[in-house]
Amino acid sequence: MLSEDAIRSAVEIAEREDSRFDDPGELTFERFPYARLMTVEIEAEPSAGATGLQSDMARKFSEREWASHKEPSLSRKGVEFVSPTTAGDTLDEEVHFAVDTLLEHGYEATPWASVHVHVDVRDMSQTDVGKVILLSGINQDNLYQVCPRHRYNSPFCQPFPSAFLDALESRLMDEDEDCISDIWEHHLGATMGHDLAAWHRPSRWYGVNYRPFRTQGSVEWRMFNEPLDADAIMRWCEVVHQIVDRGVSMDIDGITEKRDWPGFFRLLGLRPSTYSGMRDRRREYWLSGRNAPDYSGLPTVHPGRRDAAE
Repeated sequence: MLSEDAIRSAVEIAEREDSRFDDPGELTFERFPYARLMTVEIEAEPSAGATGLQSDMARKFSEREWASHKEPSLSRKGVEFVSPTTAGDTLDEEVHFAVDTLLEHGYEATPWASVHVHVDVRDMSQTDVGKVILLSGINQDNLYQVCPRHRYNSPFCQPFPSAFLDALESRLMDEDEDCISDIWEHHLGATMGHDLAAWHRPSRWYGVNYRPFRTQGSVEWRMFNEPLDADAIMRWCEVVHQIVDRGVSMDIDGITEKRDWPGFFRLLGLRPSTYSGMRDRRREYWLSGRNAPDYSGLPTVHPGRRDAAE
């Protein structure tokens, strides 16, 4: 478990990093203007006073076509709630409904719980999906800065190894139309190094999960974790949507260009100060006594930055 001194040290570093930004922007949307279909999965655990998936709460979710199931990676009878696939303001409404209902029934988002976002890519070729994954992977250090720091070390959403990103870039440069047909298993399956692979094929356990592309026509972003805050969840949906939107339209040289944290968010057409505000909320959450989970019992891979050899 991280000590209080270690957490405060990380906070001080992040505060110095944030000092270059303007005042945090507004998290709330007047409207969510994005048309691509998305599905949001929210994990939560009942607080000490809650009694699990109460029938009244289950009925409310079911009436709005949310699915729910027990989540074995969480303690205290944790549950994952899966939204209907939708877009725009309807998605915003559904996420606010879910968060309000969970809070009403005594649920909370612990450091172990996460928010997974699936984006519909059925209209995209393998090459387009590969470009989106590469853009996200090359900028994964920037993305993990929006998420709690411990998510980088989580065995459930690890950063991509450099070898995978290099191989994907090479296939895209060669205009390989089957660029991601087998690359996942060849370059990720052997890197996991822990027994979680027995739960599911290993390629699932990265910050971006391509496997649903084959079965559901979506790509999943797994690294987000926040207190139950609907506006923050929707801002993360915005980030993921814009990665897909920008990745499809860029060439490989543009995708592989190195960008700092504010530069990456400007590339996505987003205001960096809004997301530094999310980092502020993350730090407040950490310092409220909910330290990062201890993953010491599960061997994890720390592939490092893609430019570590430079």
